Amino acid sequence: MFKSGILRLIFILILIVTGVWLLIQPGNLLPESVGRQQAVQMALAPGGIQGESIQFAGETSDRAVAVGKPVVPASVDITALPSRAAEEDRLKEAYEAGEIDLGINEGPVSDAAFHALVAESENQGVDRSVQNYQSPQIGSIATLNSGVNFKAIDYTQSKQGVPPDPDIMVGKDHVVVGVNTSVQIFDKTGQSVVGPILYKDIWEGICATRSSSVVLFDPFSAYDEENNRYILGITAYDSTVNGGWACIAVSQTSSAVGSYWLYSFDANPGGGDYFLDFPHIGVGQDALYIGANMFGYNFERNHIFAFEKDAMYTGEPTSYVKFNVSSSYFTLQPAKLKGYLTGGWPTNASEPHYFVDAQWGNNETILTVRKFSDPWGSPSLTIAGTVTVNSYYLPVPQPQLGGSDITSNDNRLLDVEYWAGKLWATHAVGCNPGSGQVNCIRWYEIDISSGSPSLVQQGTFAANAQYNSFPDLGVNACGDMLVGYTKTSASTYPSVYVAGRESGDSPGILKDETLVHAGEAVYTSFDSTPYRWGDYTGMALDPDGSTFWHVGEYSRSQAIARWSTWVSSHSWPDCNTDPTPGDNLNFLSLIFN
Repeated sequence: MFKSGILRLIFILILIVTGVWLLIQPGNLLPESVGRQQAVQMALAPGGIQGESIQFAGETSDRAVAVGKPVVPASVDITALPSRAAEEDRLKEAYEAGEIDLGINEGPVSDAAFHALVAESENQGVDRSVQNYQSPQIGSIATLNSGVNFKAIDYTQSKQGVPPDPDIMVGKDHVVVGVNTSVQIFDKTGQSVVGPILYKDIWEGICATRSSSVVLFDPFSAYDEENNRYILGITAYDSTVNGGWACIAVSQTSSAVGSYWLYSFDANPGGGDYFLDFPHIGVGQDALYIGANMFGYNFERNHIFAFEKDAMYTGEPTSYVKFNVSSSYFTLQPAKLKGYLTGGWPTNASEPHYFVDAQWGNNETILTVRKFSDPWGSPSLTIAGTVTVNSYYLPVPQPQLGGSDITSNDNRLLDVEYWAGKLWATHAVGCNPGSGQVNCIRWYEIDISSGSPSLVQQGTFAANAQYNSFPDLGVNACGDMLVGYTKTSASTYPSVYVAGRESGDSPGILKDETLVHAGEAVYTSFDSTPYRWGDYTGMALDPDGSTFWHVGEYSRSQAIARWSTWVSSHSWPDCNTDPTPGDNLNFLSLIFN
């Protein structure tokens, strides 16, 4: 009896010790989280699955810094990869099997709360601060010049892609366009030189792609004008590997065509099991910066990253740091530095890197500016200040010619650009210019030169019965701005448009709205109405400091998922900013590398 009692006691102690050991392991999955991971990865990010939020042991607290382990890169020559479309559409198969719902919103509130806010937005009164655009605009002097125009990737070349989420970067010689599954490289006349190639072929066996269940989505890219490097990114999630990754490729030379270093960064250093959604990248002076929304079942928090770009460009093991920002905020957009040779770059090497976010919801009036300082010394992330802006609401579903609405998503910020101490930002908002609720382009200019933000100007660009959405903007060396967007109405198919302003124009006003490429057919897809249309479009400024390049989305006449992308270049005639060599060795590098 005594011996058996001792044995039972030992057995109980073993169980207790084992249980305690399991509980203290950081990042270990709770039993139900395996099923959650499988469900989330089937959602492929464009949709979502609602459910109970799960917390994990070992996570870093809000605004605490986590340091990621140095990552050793792989290498790939993208010219050796096949040009091909995906063989199947996994998203379509998952949707038809009832495993995902593309109609679920990707915001920080429940689906029911989101639809209640949209209904509230539809009933807002007339906003007299809105620019109700009538063409031609009185006082317009210069006319926007249009340059190169060409079709880029469409759904038939890129299955698994609804929505496409088009993205663009432009360097010395090449224009690079990405969608959710594929990337294609063009010269500046619009001739294809590589692709379309699949991201999964670039990352074969790397960045969690060893498993057949890997999901790649949300392309992001940037051109580093100072170092003449092309940066190509994509998000990875795999339920069998536990977590999300930022997959970042950097060109090994100043050419977009050739070999790239491939880095696989864990998106959850310091603990957690969330996938990286809606990442956007900004080139900084001392790092590559990314802001992303982190999801489990629901929105959990924001992650802000800095990656050691100098090491990445030479293929060395690369460190990175991450801050958590609480779920009280949503979609922190990193500033994108432009104009290294033409006066846009910061003059202070110690100037922090800025992030901006908008309050999410209806009747909101605040933009918050954060600064990320000294990432490789004593990193800190603090609020630089806030600016008060005109109120805005959520956008609403958009009509199109032939019926069947398309989505407009929400009013998160979609882009932030830095030029010579100014931050420019844009998003789509709901507004009433006079005859009822439509979707509108809201844009801002913020002075950050003192270190504290102050609003210079803002504008809301709209027209009665016209729906403008998914804007992305650029600013040139003359202080002129151009924004590209999708336009729809009950009398037009979804089309690509741009509008802009010169630096001397009246504050808050855009002029010269230009049709770039008209929609060709009623947009349809395999989901239900409102059909999923997009998450963003792209605008890039050429290193020459004056030429804008836009990739937009339009409805194309094809059998299913009728989206396609279109690239166009534009310039203002009075802005001539070809860089002058002088003593700038970086310009010589741009010419001869």
